[in-house]
Amino acid sequence: SWWQGVDRLVKAVAVVSRRVNQPVTLVIVGDGPERARVEELCRALGVRCVLTGFVRHEVALALLSVFDVLVVPRVRMSSTESVIPIKLLEAWALGVPVVITKHEIFDVLDLVDRKHVVFCEPDVADIAEKILMVLTNEVLRKELIKNGSVLVKTFYYDFLVQNMLKTWWK
Repeated sequence: SWWQGVDRLVKAVAVVSRRVNQPVTLVIVGDGPERARVEELCRALGVRCVLTGFVRHEVALALLSVFDVLVVPRVRMSSTESVIPIKLLEAWALGVPVVITKHEIFDVLDLVDRKHVVFCEPDVADIAEKILMVLTNEVLRKELIKNGSVLVKTFYYDFLVQNMLKTWWK
C-alpha cells in the first residue's frame, strides 16, 4: 500500500547503491496495489529488487531472518501513528536491525533511537542515510540486535499475561 512508503525505500536503495558503489538487493515481501508502480520505479532507477508476491508467514519470516536490515519507512497518518507493525517485533526476535519512521506509538513504548531502532524521517535522503548507518557501523548493528532481542520479550504473550495478572490481583 502507498502508506508503507515502498516508493521512498526504492529511491533510498538507489542512493545507497550509488554510495557503496555496488549493487544492493532490495527484497520486498508481500504484494499489493502498488506492485506494478514499484516494479517500474525499480527498473527506472536500476534498483535490483526481488518482489516475492504473497508468501506464507513462515516463508516471510525465513526471508526476514537473512535481511541485513529491515526498513519500514511508513507515511505518518493516524493509523500508522497508533499501531506497532508486527514486522518490527519479528525483526527483533530474529536479530535483524530495524530502520523505521518515528511514530507516536513508539514514544509510548519508550523506544530509543540507535538503541532499539534507528528512526528515520519518511524522506528518501534520510532513509538512505539511516540504512547506510546500520550497514556500515558494526557497533551500532550489534547494539540494535542485542537490545531488540531483549525488548521483544516484553511482547511475549506469557509475559503480557503475567503482568496483567499481577496488576489485577494487587
